[in-house]
Amino acid sequence: MVNELMSQTSLETTGRFIVTFREGAQTEAMVALKKHTGVTKSKMLTSADFGESGVDMAQFPDSGGVMFDHIGVAVVSIDPTAAGAMAQEAGDNSSILAIEPEGFMYALGELPPLTLDYLRGFRDAAKGIY
Repeated sequence: MVNELMSQTSLETTGRFIVTFREGAQTEAMVALKKHTGVTKSKMLTSADFGESGVDMAQFPDSGGVMFDHIGVAVVSIDPTAAGAMAQEAGDNSSILAIEPEGFMYALGELPPLTLDYLRGFRDAAKGIY
């Protein structure tokens, strides 16, 4: 299960996990988080701790995480084995809906090279306009 969880995507990951809570079940989700990972509420920061400036990931705790109260999500530093155990219990009937590796996202990937056909089509379209 752990390998499946870590290889869900070919994305570059941060080593942290995103935990999505069922709406209105934040307290129960924290109990489940503690049961599987040992992460207690005292090890968790909340987005409110950072004020108007927003979350500064440089201040992210080595053990524990950050809870985003208004959207029902936490980003946690936990062992992948613990994440796998939590993922097995996650679902519609659980206080935790999902757990997945936190990945890096890039706005643009590598673009394919322009082909000669594309350039000819661009030229012909430009000629047609002018």
